Amino acid sequence: NIIVHSEINEIGKYAFSDCQNLNNVIINAKMEIIPNGLFRGSGIYEFDIPAETKKIGMASFADCKRLQEVDIPENVTKIDAFAFENDESLKYINIDANIQAIEQGTFRGCSSLKEIIIPEGVKSIGQEAFKACIGLETIRLPYSIEEIGDAVFEGCTNLKRIELPHGIKRLSRKLFAKCKALREVIMPSTIEFIGSQAFEGCESLYSIVIPVGVKGIGSAAFSY
Repeated sequence: NIIVHSEINEIGKYAFSDCQNLNNVIINAKMEIIPNGLFRGSGIYEFDIPAETKKIGMASFADCKRLQEVDIPENVTKIDAFAFENDESLKYINIDANIQAIEQGTFRGCSSLKEIIIPEGVKSIGQEAFKACIGLETIRLPYSIEEIGDAVFEGCTNLKRIELPHGIKRLSRKLFAKCKALREVIMPSTIEFIGSQAFEGCESLYSIVIPVGVKGIGSAAFSY
């Protein structure tokens, strides 16, 4: 275990990366930025993100195989790409943060994550943000969402139903590819294009209504 006392005012990138026997870190210092790769590949199973934190750096908690729960406080305005990638024991995440985007690969490979609620104010989700979250059953998207990147939910094999918020105009490439349990997708009237391979391999899909405003459907969009 490590306790960082209040007089420390800087911690460098990757400071605790690959410390596989590290169980818990308590930070008493004010920490507005969690540096890139700070705990990447470490053995931590719990960590309280300081309330004053404003930014979570790239891959800062990636490959933390024992991390089970994360609370992201409201002062956080930026979560960089791959922040929690491949945290295979992560079961719960609470996002109180005032963020506008979920970046590329943020939760990719979090195979134990079952539910996630994305807060209002988030406007975009980067490519592969939830790819291969094989345990994901429920995701709630806010009305503020305007753009969802390529392959965001690819390989989420337990996702059964999703309702896309009004305002989205495009279903990106491989958005729901290989979502084998997906049975129902509710699309808003604002959809204009369905990307290539968007529903490729969705073998359980039985109900989908394509809005009248759709102007194009990409190659292999519904291919098995």
